[in-house]
Amino acid sequence: ILSIIPKVRNYKVVLYICTSFLILFAAIRSLTVGTDTYNYYLAFKFPERELAYYSNSLEILYWWLIKFCGFFLNYDLYMLIVYSIILIPIACVINKESENKMLSLLLFICIFCYTASFNIMRQSIAISITFYAFYKYEKDENRHFKKVWYYHLLAFLFHGSSVVCLVLYLLKYINISKLLSIIVIIGSFIFGFFFSDMLSEMLNVISVYAGKYEGYFNMFSGGEGRNLLSNLGVNIMALSIVLLSNDSMKNTIPYWGCITYIILFNICGSMGYLVRIVGYFLIFQIIVIPNVLKGIKNHIIKYGYYCFILVYCISIYFLRTLTTNEIVPYSIRF
Repeated sequence: ILSIIPKVRNYKVVLYICTSFLILFAAIRSLTVGTDTYNYYLAFKFPERELAYYSNSLEILYWWLIKFCGFFLNYDLYMLIVYSIILIPIACVINKESENKMLSLLLFICIFCYTASFNIMRQSIAISITFYAFYKYEKDENRHFKKVWYYHLLAFLFHGSSVVCLVLYLLKYINISKLLSIIVIIGSFIFGFFFSDMLSEMLNVISVYAGKYEGYFNMFSGGEGRNLLSNLGVNIMALSIVLLSNDSMKNTIPYWGCITYIILFNICGSMGYLVRIVGYFLIFQIIVIPNVLKGIKNHIIKYGYYCFILVYCISIYFLRTLTTNEIVPYSIRF
């Protein structure tokens, strides 16, 4: 509702108040909310036991965080600190970059960025840090990687998977036309529709050599997480971004983040643990989707696009609240 009211939707005070409620809500949630919440609780209560996992890993920063907070905070206050680390950088980027701050916050909740953090809290810290790093890079007139590398190092020390998003620094130099973008999106949709089983078999072979990251390659370990209707909706949104965005948005990291997300989503369908990888690219939608509105001059198209955003938010939200058994995969539908 706030995203519709012109005089309210871009007030940063309202944005930070809403963000504060999201931080509080996530921090005081039950231990049964989120697949790994209880494991994070045990890690806080028995940090020495967790050290056995982190001692041979470069992802040591999370253990240091729980060890430090454990000296003078209880679990609820510790969670408040963690979710402040996750949400404040994202709110800062929304405040500086979004054309509709409340709409960006709505997208953040509905497209599974916020609720995913209930399951992958440690990785959500890394996603937040890298998201902020890309914002700092884009705002730098000279765009020097040396000014943001320490953000990526910080993210890596929380979760090693953050290295995957570094590819965006290379992709942004590719000058891709709207027609080619559309062909790539539709092509990846068709490939995923017909050949995802073959790709899964190939990645299952690779997973043997992946060590503790085996689940990221074994895409079907968590069951298929898509159906025809949801995938069409995501693709229509991606095509809308390509067709309606102005030239200033092209070849930017947020734009390429959205393109990379839809390609991964189409080919791999958010199956298994791979949803954790696409999270680094998915989050760019919260900035790009509202900012497309700025370049639309025709009022009918603008309001039509806005209505589609709201439908997109609602449909994705309800899809993500379904259990795996309630989601009908292609193999059953066809």
